[in-house]
Amino acid sequence: MECLFCKKNLSSKYNLSYHQKTNKKCLSIQEVENNNVIEVKLSTCDFCNKSFTSQNLKVHLSICKLKIKHDNKKNLEKENEKKIEELKKENEKKINEIKKENEKKIDEIKKDYEKKLKKQKKLLQLKNIEICKLQKELEVKDEIYDDEHKTIKTIALQPRTNTNNNNNTNIIGNLNLDDTERIKNAIETNFTADDILDGQKGLANFAVRNILKDEHGNLLYACTDSSRKMFKFRNLDGHIIKDVNTQKLTDAFVLCDIKGITNSKTQQFWTNEDGTQDNNKYQAISVPAAEIMNLKYNNGTFRDHMVNLTT
Repeated sequence: MECLFCKKNLSSKYNLSYHQKTNKKCLSIQEVENNNVIEVKLSTCDFCNKSFTSQNLKVHLSICKLKIKHDNKKNLEKENEKKIEELKKENEKKINEIKKENEKKIDEIKKDYEKKLKKQKKLLQLKNIEICKLQKELEVKDEIYDDEHKTIKTIALQPRTNTNNNNNTNIIGNLNLDDTERIKNAIETNFTADDILDGQKGLANFAVRNILKDEHGNLLYACTDSSRKMFKFRNLDGHIIKDVNTQKLTDAFVLCDIKGITNSKTQQFWTNEDGTQDNNKYQAISVPAAEIMNLKYNNGTFRDHMVNLTT
């Protein structure tokens, strides 16, 4: 079949129609002749700006380099956006994990700090108790010193009296103040909190009951001159030994660790079963206990009470 415009022979009606709609040469002739023109609408490619019929435009778009480049760029942007979103989610997850870990560490540090603070408060409380104890010991020492000073002054003002040895006849039996094992055993076994609560007077009462008497209850240690605080006892050799101001008896107690034993029994007295301190018991026993533990340096109350017990 022959084209009316360009005179080209075509094999079929379809091919003729397609030719007249798409062939550029034929389309040009159609525009010039203006007679029996087949109206053809051309479309411009959005990417390369070339004009095509609708059918050819579809074919062109599948191979247009600029379109392919544009599509690849768009796909790449979408892929990058997807990757960015994935990275964002991953970072948020890591941030949350780090945040939880930091919160856990902060909580552990806080608990450790509170534990240390509690321990420091307890140590401070114990230090305050110890300071209070030392202050009371100093107060007791001052009182003992004042009493001792007054006693010495009173003795100095009293007239001296001569004593004879008739008092020696009141001493029955023998006393060994060098037997530290016997004396220490008596202290550890029989010395109680009730004795400690009476301070040095309680120690003097304990000494007479447990150390200075024989098995028949006879006193082995006697005051022979109360004004000069003179005491006497008979040693294992049968010799009469003078003990001024109960110094030998005091030394025997010191040698047998009266300070350490008193401290141990005192702590047992004021300590509750759960290990805490009973403040009422502490207040009651701390001062008299300090008086006994200070025996080595000042035995005034012990000595004066021994005068009353053994004269």
